[in-house]
Amino acid sequence: MLVFDDKNYYVANSGDSRAALSRNGTLVILSEDHKPESSTEKERIEKAGGVIMNGRVNGGLNLTRALGDFDYKSTPNIPYHEQMITCHPDVRVVPRDPADEFVIMGCDGIWERYVNNSQHMIDYLVMQRNMQIDSRIMVENMLKGMLAKCTSEEIGCDNMSTILIEFVRS
Repeated sequence: MLVFDDKNYYVANSGDSRAALSRNGTLVILSEDHKPESSTEKERIEKAGGVIMNGRVNGGLNLTRALGDFDYKSTPNIPYHEQMITCHPDVRVVPRDPADEFVIMGCDGIWERYVNNSQHMIDYLVMQRNMQIDSRIMVENMLKGMLAKCTSEEIGCDNMSTILIEFVRS
């Protein structure tokens, strides 16, 4: 979730979605995925009686925070924010800047190709904006480019939902 005022962005994230900001064409990370590999997440999971198997919580989920998945939130006498899977979000406050161009938010499927370098996604969108391509078409082109050509491909078969928020400079 993204909320902002005149001075700051407030980003709340719970799950494997992500948000990124383009500031003068440079990536500003607004959120982190909640994955079992994180030492903080792993510690909470193990304290609640869970284990990480094959990169997944109890061998099932490959994310550590979510709104649903109630089977992982039923350890007695443990507050909701200490359960194996919690809905408790991380909240970041990021100062706004006149050079801010846009925010892109989306589920894990849109970030698969950019797992190690989200700057590539920002570069692509900046290039499209510089070509004055309509925002809807720009996002559609981006998603089509990420889509697997066939289901045997490992990347590009996940769900892909995204939202692009463009800032108008005065």
